[in-house]
Amino acid sequence: MKTFIPSFSRARCVFALEIFPAATVVVPASQEAEYRRCNPGADILAIPDAQDGNLARKRTAIAALGVTEPDSAYVVVDDDVSGLWDKQAGALVASADAAALLDVLAAEARTQGAVMFGLSPGRQLPWQAEREWTRGGYAHLYGFRGNPALAFDENVSGFESSELFFQCRERNLVFLRWDRYAVEALRGNLGGSNRACTQCRDGGLALARKWGPLVVELTPDGLVCGLNLNAVKQLA
Repeated sequence: MKTFIPSFSRARCVFALEIFPAATVVVPASQEAEYRRCNPGADILAIPDAQDGNLARKRTAIAALGVTEPDSAYVVVDDDVSGLWDKQAGALVASADAAALLDVLAAEARTQGAVMFGLSPGRQLPWQAEREWTRGGYAHLYGFRGNPALAFDENVSGFESSELFFQCRERNLVFLRWDRYAVEALRGNLGGSNRACTQCRDGGLALARKWGPLVVELTPDGLVCGLNLNAVKQLA
């Protein structure tokens, strides 16, 4: 199963390569040389600039690559992901074991017929050994299995994977989450898409218009601050 790391203007900060060194970093062609210079030995794949510049558009380009994989299954890891947190052990997963965990996740998703799969959205989310797997529910670090009924929506750029989750709900498609593991990420203004506040607001408002105004919580000045998980439950 292929692991893809979408990246943009962040050649020196592809932290995800430290735990997934065999992953393919997908970058716009105009930035290919810089990424190769800063990440010698990494698998860098350039796509036309016209397929980049919008997170949903870029994920569509990656999906076209992913469907050529066995079982059409692939995983997308954000470039600022710095590790996987094991809630049972109370510690970070060794880098050497991280890729194998994604294979286990994909295999379980295949067994349960899931077209979308991921990990716990945070280490604070309660976890119980007898309830290690959750069908549905917001997740991080997304895996996908090709399904022609699903498509990334460019109008909700920045929330495109979350929006695909709602599409799964609407179509009664299985979305599987492994609650034992959570994603660790290095946040901050380190590069990447650096979406402007207005872009975040517009993406969040588009998501709210499409799925209901309670799905997205907005700050008083209209900026997106996250998904309303209670509203998500109401969509189940």
